[in-house]
Amino acid sequence: MSKDSSLKTRLKLLEQLALVMQYRQLQVNTLEAIYHETKDLLLVDEGKDAEVRLLIAIADRQSEQIGLPLRDSFFCDIRQMGLSDLSLEWLVALTKNGEDISGYEYDIVDLILDWLSEVLDIRKLDHRLAIRVLQLAQQMNTGFLREKALDEIVHKMSVRICYKVDHLTYECLLLLDAILKYGHVPDSKLIPLITTLCTVIPFNRLGLTAWGLMKDLLRSSCGYNTLRLLLQMITCAKNCPKPKVIVGAVTAVTLSLWGNQRIDTLRIHPSGVLPALASGMEADPIIMREVFISLKRLLSKYGKELQQLTWHCVMQLLNKAADLLNNMPFSDNRKNLYQQLHKLIKIIEELYREGEFSGSPEAVFDLIERCTFERPPESVVALIDYRIMCISPLTHRWLNILADLVQRYLRNECSIVREKAVSVIHYIFIKYHHMFEIEIISNLVIPILYKVYDEKDMTVQNQMINILFDVAKTMRLLVSGETDLFASIISIIRTFLDIEFHREECSENLEIVIGGVCQMLHERFAHLKFVHLDLIINSIFYDPLKIYYTNENVCKIGVEIRQQLIAALLSILFPIIRGILRRLCRLFEFKDFIFSAGEVRMKKMKDALLNLFEKRAVLLWENDVDVKVDASRKADDRRNDVELAIHLCPVLSRLINYLKDENICKILVECVGAGVQQPIVACSLAIQIVPDCMVPLARQLMNHLTKLQPTSAKLSISILELVSDSSYVREFYQFFQMQDFETIVDILAPCTNVHRFNTYIIAVAFRTLMRWYVLIPENYRLRMAEYIINRVDLHLLSHIIPLNDLVQLANLEGRSSVSSISTFGSQPDSPSLSSVLHTLPSNRNSNYYGTVEASQRESLAEEARQALLTFMQRCKSDSVDKTIHPADLTEMTEYRTEHWVINDTIISLSVYLDNKPWKESDSSESERNIQLNEEFTAEGRRRHQSAVQRPEKYVVKPLCPTTLDDSFTMKRQAPKRQIQTLAVWTQLTIRHIYGKHSWLMRGLIETLEDFNASAQLLNIEDSSELIMHLCRGGNAVKITSTDKAKISRSLRNLDRIFALEVHCVGIVYIAPGQTKESEILSNLYGSERYSSFIRMLGEPISLEIHPGGLVPEIHGNFTYRYTDALSQLIFHIATLMPRREDDPQCNQKKKFIGNDYVSIIYNDSGKSYELGTISGKFAYVALEVVPLDESHMQIVIHTRQEIASWLSITRAFLPDEQAANFLKCLILRSQLSVNVWRREDENGPPYIGLPVERMRAIRNFATMGTKQI
Repeated sequence: MSKDSSLKTRLKLLEQLALVMQYRQLQVNTLEAIYHETKDLLLVDEGKDAEVRLLIAIADRQSEQIGLPLRDSFFCDIRQMGLSDLSLEWLVALTKNGEDISGYEYDIVDLILDWLSEVLDIRKLDHRLAIRVLQLAQQMNTGFLREKALDEIVHKMSVRICYKVDHLTYECLLLLDAILKYGHVPDSKLIPLITTLCTVIPFNRLGLTAWGLMKDLLRSSCGYNTLRLLLQMITCAKNCPKPKVIVGAVTAVTLSLWGNQRIDTLRIHPSGVLPALASGMEADPIIMREVFISLKRLLSKYGKELQQLTWHCVMQLLNKAADLLNNMPFSDNRKNLYQQLHKLIKIIEELYREGEFSGSPEAVFDLIERCTFERPPESVVALIDYRIMCISPLTHRWLNILADLVQRYLRNECSIVREKAVSVIHYIFIKYHHMFEIEIISNLVIPILYKVYDEKDMTVQNQMINILFDVAKTMRLLVSGETDLFASIISIIRTFLDIEFHREECSENLEIVIGGVCQMLHERFAHLKFVHLDLIINSIFYDPLKIYYTNENVCKIGVEIRQQLIAALLSILFPIIRGILRRLCRLFEFKDFIFSAGEVRMKKMKDALLNLFEKRAVLLWENDVDVKVDASRKADDRRNDVELAIHLCPVLSRLINYLKDENICKILVECVGAGVQQPIVACSLAIQIVPDCMVPLARQLMNHLTKLQPTSAKLSISILELVSDSSYVREFYQFFQMQDFETIVDILAPCTNVHRFNTYIIAVAFRTLMRWYVLIPENYRLRMAEYIINRVDLHLLSHIIPLNDLVQLANLEGRSSVSSISTFGSQPDSPSLSSVLHTLPSNRNSNYYGTVEASQRESLAEEARQALLTFMQRCKSDSVDKTIHPADLTEMTEYRTEHWVINDTIISLSVYLDNKPWKESDSSESERNIQLNEEFTAEGRRRHQSAVQRPEKYVVKPLCPTTLDDSFTMKRQAPKRQIQTLAVWTQLTIRHIYGKHSWLMRGLIETLEDFNASAQLLNIEDSSELIMHLCRGGNAVKITSTDKAKISRSLRNLDRIFALEVHCVGIVYIAPGQTKESEILSNLYGSERYSSFIRMLGEPISLEIHPGGLVPEIHGNFTYRYTDALSQLIFHIATLMPRREDDPQCNQKKKFIGNDYVSIIYNDSGKSYELGTISGKFAYVALEVVPLDESHMQIVIHTRQEIASWLSITRAFLPDEQAANFLKCLILRSQLSVNVWRREDENGPPYIGLPVERMRAIRNFATMGTKQI
């Protein structure tokens, strides 16, 4: 190894030493000796490489044996060699790839800086050792790097990266990452570092690494300083020669503040960043694109949380972007940026629609308006809606602003936007035409729509045409001193027609215009002035027809238009006739005025009305002869028949008061088939006025009613009122046969369907059935009872209930009534009607529909049917309590009382013992005479139909008999023991749904005077034996409750419910000039005609029996009462009640009349009566009677809103006597409607009638008992 040896020998030995060092560890002195002996070879070119390789092997294999002096010597040699492959490999081996730099910690920095300067020199790109040097620098401990060294390293790498991004960039970034992690970047080099990172961030391959370095930098202590520098870079983007650097800055800022890798340590509000982004967009479109991407990220993620200040900055940015794009030349890049801008606007619109936008809506829609032609139709429509919402009549020149708005968007190419613009006109007119009609038409409608014929889009043109017709149909007509705007609208339409008629091919909207004109003429004919009518007929109807016939235009559209024009001209006749009929209807109520025309003219009027009906097809609806009759024509004829019936029948119903002509009645009956309310009401009045003329038409009328099959409540009520009112006119039904009564049932039965009609209709239907059943001759009743039940069961529910129990009805004759308990006993050989009807099924086990409402309706059906069955057994309702009481009950002992419930009937059996013995000396008479004296007690004041009625008492005054009863044998008395006779009284009381009956029976028992009588009483038969014998079916329920007070209270409450419908009706007289309540009630007398009218309402009755709560002397001496088979009316007449000086407000009278549901107002004041003049909480209906002439009266019904729809007839014109009879029908209907509505308002069980109320009370009473077999 010495210098004396040859070079070849020494080189060979160096190779051998290198091999030895791979397997053996040498001593430190040995290594030093080898170095000193061979270091001279470093100066020899032939031996330098071998020597360096040996030293590399020593540094690599013998690193632990190398001392500090030797390490230092090695480092000095490496530094002297400069950058080469061997020197770099030697340094890597010596420092263990940069991990161990002990001994030369600070010196190695200079070496690395020199090498980095060499490899990163921009003048010598792609240095072959650059990557290895950078990797070595990455492994070094940057803690030994001084600030100056760091400055130089960062500067060199920044310059290199900014100059060119290539394969060294990644290694440079790694070195920078190491510096950031373990060192400190000087503030002076922060800008180059930031610029370097921003340069790399836009690159897809290296961007993540650069963003990682930027993120670390922003998280460090200089994070805010870095962010400030970034914003400054973006703001001064115009001065940057490389736009991608600014793109990287924008990306870094936005990702750190609102990106997916948001840096939480940076507390910077978006409003502090957005102005800088807005400035940066001006530099280059690439920057604008990145700003749009960042802004989309912000709005999508945090749009719902942004505050008003941020939204203000966002809108400023977008407006600036819109300005820049407008000034940018057309290119693909500009198109893409526009698309991104509209996407941002769409996001903002969605937030606005969802209510999550906290910014200014005005700013949003200003931006949309700037981009109108590029925005989708939905966005522009929303813009128009907003603009309309912001404009109000308080805005200065608001109509001019609206006109400009509409015209601006009418120029838009999109059809949807133009349709929306036109709809603004219609919206403004509908909303504000009541206050600004003239201004809107003058400044908005006419200026925009006057060139409707120039519109090319047929849809938009159609919309404009419809607006013109809507305005023409709604606007006020010409007022003196004002501009004739209606004529201006018609002129626009006429101009359109003139242009269309002269074209070779007509547009699609021509038919629409013609149809609109016809419809407008039909609707406004009655209100058009002559000048307008002349303008429409001459310019729109006459001129087009003339052109068509002149040019011989016979194309399809020409035929249809001609047909419409001619039909419209013909249709003018009907509005004229309709107006005449309406006025005739009121004129015919003034008899003196009608008679002033003379008898001849009256007959001509009648003939004209009859001819109008007979020739209606020719006069009113004859169309063009060229048009063929089809299904639509028949439908039009049917509709026109209905229209004529609606307006003609009320006139004819008043005409029959003057001319009792059967031909008028025939027309009324024929019009019933039209299926509307007016002919039915007219027939109902005709039956009252001219029953003789209606009798021949009765069967035809009933057949028409049967075919109607009404489904609406309004028509059903009219039919029920007609059938019900006709039952009070004997002349109408006196010649009815069996089939006629069956027809009546066929009309009424469908109205009993509980699943189709309301409670009021059902109640009226059942009541009317009962009313007609009473009128049926006795020889028809047996078959009619079966027919009624069959028809009712067919319609009552949705299924048919068979009747198999009606037998032997054909052999029954005569009338049968339930007058005794025999109904419950054994069946006679020839069954009576009552016994057979009682066996009919009760419908209690009907199908359950699965809902509570269906169950309640079925229960209602069963109750109503059962009430009808029971009524047909009795044919009447009892109005008086017929309970008979034994004399001196206080001196008798009650032995036993039992109560039984059998088939909705309560049977009470009471046994009383007379405490006075019957002596033989007092038995001279052959039989006991009992005299009954009726005593009536005052009725309690009622407030509704179930109020208290105190029963009338019958007092029995016994006479002492001179002989024993015939059922006992006369015996001789024993001398030592005297025989005494005890009287046993048995009271039998029956309570059913239509009343109460009582029988009193007496029996005598002989006992010894000194013997205990109770022993003999043990042989008295148990009353249950009688009950079980009578019921025979085991259908008796014995009341087993021991609470006598509860039983007595229940029976008392049941007795308080009338079986007969009793109604109290107030009557007041209004003298001329009276308007106040106190004046009206203080009248003590009325006119002579008023007195005569009161007598027609009923029969006089004394106040001794306290009818309707009236007390003798206090409330007068008598009143009037009306009674039929089902109801009773008691009148509270104000003029029959005295006026007290201490009661100037007449509260005593008002206490009765003000609490009556229905009142009759006889009005002689000449002014119309208003409901509520006679105040009262229960005043629901007021029947105003107004005398019009010497023999006719007008009846006007005033009702509260809640029951107004249940009364079909609201006005009638009748002779006095017919008016009084008809008034009673109105009272009964009104009372029933009030009772039904009040029950519904109280959410109680449905009200059908008081018999049903008694049935419910009886069934509730039966719940206290146990069924006996």
